Amino acid sequence: MTDVSVTAPARGRDFPARVAERLPYLTRDDDGRALLHGRDAGELLTQHGSPVLVLLPDRAADNVRSVKAAFGEHFPDVSVHYAVKACYHAGVVLAAKDAGAGIEVMSGLELQIARQLGFRADQIVLNGLGRDEAYVRGCIDVPEALNVLDTWDDVDAIARAAQQAQVVVDVAVRVTPWMPLELDGATPRDSKLGNHVDGESFWRLLRAVTDNPWLNLRGLHGHQFTRAASLEDYGHYLEGFADVVVEADKRGHRFAVLDIGGGFEARSALEARGVRIDDFAAVAAEKLAVVPSGYRLVVEPGRYVAADAAVGLTKVRARKPRDGFTWQIVDLATNVLIPVPGAEYYPVVLQEDAGDRTTIARIGDGTCAPSTMCDDVELPDVRGGAGLAMLNCGAYTTVFSHVWGPRPPAVVSMDGDGVVEVVAGPAEFTAIAKAMYGYDLDLGAS
Repeated sequence: MTDVSVTAPARGRDFPARVAERLPYLTRDDDGRALLHGRDAGELLTQHGSPVLVLLPDRAADNVRSVKAAFGEHFPDVSVHYAVKACYHAGVVLAAKDAGAGIEVMSGLELQIARQLGFRADQIVLNGLGRDEAYVRGCIDVPEALNVLDTWDDVDAIARAAQQAQVVVDVAVRVTPWMPLELDGATPRDSKLGNHVDGESFWRLLRAVTDNPWLNLRGLHGHQFTRAASLEDYGHYLEGFADVVVEADKRGHRFAVLDIGGGFEARSALEARGVRIDDFAAVAAEKLAVVPSGYRLVVEPGRYVAADAAVGLTKVRARKPRDGFTWQIVDLATNVLIPVPGAEYYPVVLQEDAGDRTTIARIGDGTCAPSTMCDDVELPDVRGGAGLAMLNCGAYTTVFSHVWGPRPPAVVSMDGDGVVEVVAGPAEFTAIAKAMYGYDLDLGAS
């Protein structure tokens, strides 16, 4: 039995160093220089100008394989679907696909990405609520995809479109199982997502789907977490999910697919806390043991796959001492490292020298926004002009980024041999600024 009561260690001021130790692509040479797949990270920063975002698709592929192996150890039929909302870059998505992942989408735009990159219909999970006409039509074009329905209006829209097209669509229904209210990172009870199992609303929706001849009920969906790091909390969620499956079976609903979602913390951040994806898989096996067999398990990792598959490189532009800590002001900014709740991007120096004096640092950008990219970590007391690598920059960053405030980073992709390809640079961002705002801006390297 998995010991879910084990509490992951607190983040601690040395957490960036602990994360860095879990990244096989990040090493140092004998002179203390940070290397990415053997390439001098400082030279990359000089070559492309500060800041730079380095995508590492090989890491995304390895993260997918780790999820497949972990859950495959316990479940005979598992499919991993990369939640593409975390990072759209084609190199990252294709790396996940080549590693055996399907794809989870939440909009018509994301469905277009899936189709253009060659995912088969049966490799696609369709999420999202309040779907517009174009997305509904797209869903009908892939009837073998798993179409997760979350509102009565979406049930009606998909059913009408299926009838018009004379196709039967495979669907799942999203549930919010009973859980203790204090679970860290769990979807709030008043969220727009999911249908509460307490009361009869979920069961009425399930019956409506079952009774519709154009909808083929195949699955139950229950994504509930953001940055899950607690095995105990994850176990509580899956206990509630399993209870729904068992009760549904008693009411005559048998699911061929159980989609337990994703919501895991970044892989390196989990492992720095002493928790592995294997531990989550073992908890899932234990809690779902009461469920009737014969189902396919679906897991939808996004942040876990993409977060540590990118590193930001930046210069320190200024230092600002405060009582008990020092602000390090960098030019990799919150126009790409978006300050969403709970987000942290862990800094390590590009040049490590023996005898460096350390300080407690906070990392921020030069904008007037009161945002922080990382709070209170132990870092060498570097001077202005020094270089930093910001870790875990791959998820929910470029998908939210915009041309605002500081210069956007050059975006490059690096393979496992250290070969670099430019994805986007000043010309692309200048074109965006012209189209969006009407200005001819110089967004060249500083």
